[in-house]
Parts: sequence; C-alpha cells; structure tokens
Amino acid sequence: MTETEARIFIGSASEEEDQDAYELALFEFASYFTNRTIIWDTFQARRKKLKNFVDAAKIIGLEDEIELKNQIGPITFSRNIAEAVHQFNTLKSAVLLQIRNATSGTEMLYALDELLALFAAYSALWPSTLQNTEQILLSKEPDPMDFLQALKVNDEKGIQTFEELKTKVNESEELMVYESMRLYLSHLKIEAWKRSLRS
Repeated sequence: MTETEARIFIGSASEEEDQDAYELALFEFASYFTNRTIIWDTFQARRKKLKNFVDAAKIIGLEDEIELKNQIGPITFSRNIAEAVHQFNTLKSAVLLQIRNATSGTEMLYALDELLALFAAYSALWPSTLQNTEQILLSKEPDPMDFLQALKVNDEKGIQTFEELKTKVNESEELMVYESMRLYLSHLKIEAWKRSLRS
C-alpha cells in the first residue's frame, strides 16, 4: 500500500488532514463497537476494516508499534448463571471502556480482540433451550432490567446453574429461555467461523 492509497483508506485528502481523518475514523470505530450487539460475523468484518485502517495509518506515520498487555486475564466463568452474568458484564464494561479510550487503532484492535474472546467464552456457557429457533434474533438483546428480573425469578425457582437451565426449560422464565438460545446460537456461529478458518 502506498501513502496515497493509505490516505484514501483513512479518508484523508492530504497530509494536513491526516490527523483529523484518523481521529474521526477512530471515533467511528469506537462508536460501532461500543453501541452494537455483538454479531460475530459483522464484528469480524469490521475488525478486518480496523486492521486495514491500522496498517494504513502505520504507512503514513500515524501509528507506532506498541506492546500491549491483556487487561482481563484468563477467562474462567462460574457455572452459576447470576455469577457468570455479573462476571461478563463487569469484564465487558472494562473492555468497552478500553475501546472508547483507545488513542490508537492498535489499542482499539487489541481491546476488540479481548471483547470478542470474552463474548466467545460467555456464549459457550449457554445451553440450547428451544427446538424452534425462528423467533430468535441474534441482534436482539433483552432489556437489561427485564433480564435481571427473569434471572432473579429463575434463581428463586432454584434454577441457578446452566445445567439446571437446560434440564428445567419448562419451569424457566421465558426471557431466560430466549436469551440462552440466542447466546447458544451465537456460540454455534462462532464455532462455524473458527472451522472456516481452519479449512
């Protein structure tokens, strides 16, 4: 990639506009990653655009090579649903803050990879709970307050682990069943994506 091609990629018409175009693009990437429901394929496509953006920025001197450290460490979730949800939300908030506060595309790319790893590990916890999945929209997260209420009701019913959720679907709150299936289907998409990389 030449400098001219790199400028076109970051949306800059000249060297004088490079920094402003770079900062605007970073803001747009951050807005996308922090304000949308994670849909694996679309986030991976946008991640590829971010990686190309970083490569272009390096060519015109807007990015330096930096060494970054994992901020969230190894991910081990509780088998208790309420605890796992709390762990996920706490870690996700920290990573989203990293993305918002990133001062370079490299930092943002690193934080995005942490977010995607976190989501992959979290979605793998949830069991299949429905035969008919036509009504499940991967992009439709439940209202957080409604979800916490359903989680509380399930907890009071003694449905506290992922294993209990799988075996007591008929007793579970409808929203919990829906969200479990939504995340399970997300997990299947992630696994299919990983397999496609290996083939």
